Amino acid sequence: MSPDNRERVRIGLLFQIFRTNEMSAKLVTRALEPTGLRGDDYAVYSYLLHGPMTLTDLADGTGLPLTTAAGYVKRFEEKGHIVKVPNPADGRSYLLSLTEACRDWILDVARIFTKTINHLDAVMEAEGVDAAELVDQLQRVQDLIDRALDDLDNPRRG
Repeated sequence: MSPDNRERVRIGLLFQIFRTNEMSAKLVTRALEPTGLRGDDYAVYSYLLHGPMTLTDLADGTGLPLTTAAGYVKRFEEKGHIVKVPNPADGRSYLLSLTEACRDWILDVARIFTKTINHLDAVMEAEGVDAAELVDQLQRVQDLIDRALDDLDNPRRG
């Protein structure tokens, strides 16, 4: 690979990730339009469906900074959508769960959202794209970015 092409690919990767993020946000926004729910809220609510969990679990699982995850929890709690109970494992943290009514609502939203997922699956299948392979590749890119971030945060001294 020529040096010019290597530079184009190197810069292009992060740009394509950025653009993919923007395009997927548009798709999610369109899919959720009838529900009035924002995509980022839906993502956090959806992750909370797997509760109970600690705030740290929520932040780690969604990739959000702890303070941002706490902001979502506070907003959802103010809406009466979250139940917090003391964590029996340590007595200091809390376990977060969605209320039953909120769970039912998010599951209804998920049924609406699934229509868009099914449509995207059909588009990929028509193009001969193996969705499972694509997910694996995207996970690999995410793992590499996580590693690069970790390396930048924890430089090795030699």
